[in-house]
Amino acid sequence: HNSYLTLLLRLGVIGFYAIVMISRKVFKDYFHARKLDKFKQYIPYYFVWIGMFSLIVFNLGLESPLRAGLFWVATGFVAKIGTKF
Repeated sequence: HNSYLTLLLRLGVIGFYAIVMISRKVFKDYFHARKLDKFKQYIPYYFVWIGMFSLIVFNLGLESPLRAGLFWVATGFVAKIGTKF
């Protein structure tokens, strides 16, 4: 089991699609921003997000309030960083 399968069943196709699109945007921002010089100061934030994303892909990470809260906070940080480039 993983969180995305559980989210697909709980939120339906539309909710699952929204979460996949958010994750896709973060990955696109990461690969776009890592080519820039000022990206080096933001590397730890992206690594935290990628680590949490990996936890969620392979475990039930979004079902726990603590893990889900940390994941969404990390997603907010990297989404805000993506607007700076």
